[in-house]
Amino acid sequence: GYSQEEGSSPLPADVFQLIRPAQVNRLRSVLDSVQAEKRIEGALYRLRTATGAALHAEITATTIPVRARKAADVILEIRDVTEEVKTNQALQQSEQKYRLLAEAAQDFIFIIDRMDRVRYVNPTGLRHLGKPAEQVVGKKRSILFPPETSRRQKMALDRVFREGISLYSENPLTYAQSSAIWLGTWLVPLFNVKKQVHQVLGISRNITDRIHAAQQADKINQRYKDIIERSIDGYFFVSPQGKFLNCNPALEKILGYSRDEIMSEGLIMYRLSPKVLQDGHYIFTRALAGEPTSSAEITMPRKDGRLICVSFHFRRVMQDGRVLGVEGFTRDITEQKANLAALQASEARYRSLFDSIPYEAFSLTTDGTVQEANRLFTSNWGHGVGRLLPLVVEDAGVSGLYKNLIKKVLESKQPHHDIFSIMRQEEKVYYSTMISPILTSEGVLIGMVGMNINTTAQMINLARLRRLSMRLVEVQEDERTHIAREIHDSLGQYLTALQMEIGALTSACPEANERVTSLLNSAKSTINEAVRIGRTLVQTLRTPVLDDFGLEAAIKDYVEEFKNKWNIRIAFQSNNASNLLSREVETTLFRVLQEACLNVLKHAQTDFIEVRLKRMKNRVTLSVRDYGVGFEPVRPGLREMGHFGLLAMQERVELMNGRFRLISNPHSGTLIVILIPLQDKETA
Repeated sequence: GYSQEEGSSPLPADVFQLIRPAQVNRLRSVLDSVQAEKRIEGALYRLRTATGAALHAEITATTIPVRARKAADVILEIRDVTEEVKTNQALQQSEQKYRLLAEAAQDFIFIIDRMDRVRYVNPTGLRHLGKPAEQVVGKKRSILFPPETSRRQKMALDRVFREGISLYSENPLTYAQSSAIWLGTWLVPLFNVKKQVHQVLGISRNITDRIHAAQQADKINQRYKDIIERSIDGYFFVSPQGKFLNCNPALEKILGYSRDEIMSEGLIMYRLSPKVLQDGHYIFTRALAGEPTSSAEITMPRKDGRLICVSFHFRRVMQDGRVLGVEGFTRDITEQKANLAALQASEARYRSLFDSIPYEAFSLTTDGTVQEANRLFTSNWGHGVGRLLPLVVEDAGVSGLYKNLIKKVLESKQPHHDIFSIMRQEEKVYYSTMISPILTSEGVLIGMVGMNINTTAQMINLARLRRLSMRLVEVQEDERTHIAREIHDSLGQYLTALQMEIGALTSACPEANERVTSLLNSAKSTINEAVRIGRTLVQTLRTPVLDDFGLEAAIKDYVEEFKNKWNIRIAFQSNNASNLLSREVETTLFRVLQEACLNVLKHAQTDFIEVRLKRMKNRVTLSVRDYGVGFEPVRPGLREMGHFGLLAMQERVELMNGRFRLISNPHSGTLIVILIPLQDKETA
């Protein structure tokens, strides 16, 4: 800014006046040293301009030899570097700000030079590495990443150094002090003044959450696609123009068309009737408008011409405020419709049968509440719908019976049956009732159904039959008694007389020859055997001890005779049975004992029998037990098994309103238990 022109500021007399006083000595030192060094590259000085402003200058000192003088002249090259200095200062400030940002950043920031060495790593990166800065800075880059990732990064770095472009990559990493993470890394080239890439800045960010979210979204999308592909319902996606854009195999199966045929514009629509087209267009338009349409049904032809009824469920699909189309599911409900019609017809038939059946019918919920009842039930028990069945009946005993039946059905999921009687209009009415479970195909109990059958007429007929049977038994026993008396009184007397006559004949002919004597002795033996057989027949037909001394004495006598005759021990035990019972009860028990002992003799293959007779207040029990071979009773019954002796015992006992129980197992013997209730006169 100096000038030699008049009116301008002239250049100072020496250069030292241009330089800040603090830098004068440094310039003098340069001038002294340059004589030896010949040239000293420019150092930075602050110079004062003609206006008093300051500028930055770079001064280079060079010597010029002069003849005839030892000391050389010095040329000073002064270059204005003010802008460069300001630029460098701004760059330093920027670098300082960048370093502060890098130090505080949560991203992993690093710098790599061309020698593949680490020039800088921020604190976040050091935490990832689990090492202090002195163990990282200046070291090889390979310490930053696992081997495979390091190899890929090396290829990326070489490209950045070579091409000067930025690159981005994502890699899974596992560091010493952290679990596996995903890093997204930007590699950015750093240029020197020669516009050459001398370093690469790396910025790595933890993108684990985003990667996991993307992976989860991919899984969800895949599952969604799998669900659609595997769904038994047909899936479709239709554009706003009505063109099929996607479908699944189930839709192909329902319609009978291939995927390509479904995608073909107009192929399916062409076969629809005008009415179906009109209805479908109306529903589709409503769906595009976003109106809530839960479902619709239409009848349409398949490719093979068969008409099917299909239901649709669909919704509008939007993205970023734009309508993409309509998607939904469809199902072939032809069979369902047919089943519904059949169910309605079956329900009508059931209702007709339910109301017209000549029995009391009712259905129950799982808690025993009457759900429905036919007219006959309502007429006999009153209005019971909505009430618990045990509360519908007023009789406490019947109410308890129903509670027990319902409990058994709920526990076993099997039908259960019982009988009861109730007084109605001063007459005793007998019922046979059964409650059965209603089960789904999976075996879940969803309700119960019951039926009351009025068995009063059957019970009356059964009582008459029982009285008739008892009369037949009495007649049979009377006939046996009569025959036994005839054998004893008539045949027995004749045999005894004949026996005496032969004895007298033998005495009257002491000198009879040997043959006559032998014939007489043989006749005696035959008569004795006939007497013995007669006595046995009398005992079998009717035991006199039973008529004269009662059941307990008759059993003792029979046991002793059976033991002596067949060499089978019988242990008899009686408890409170000495009082006489009715003739019918005593006869029944004695005949059962006889048949049971004969069964043991024929089949049990044992030499020991236990017989117990016990009388209680209102009943008497008889048990016969052996420890023989036993057998396996089967379900059909004694008649089907061919055990007619056991069947005869059971029928005799049931005629007395008694209970017959048979327990047997192979190799474990057999137990027969008889229980007969006693009449009032017998319990007194």
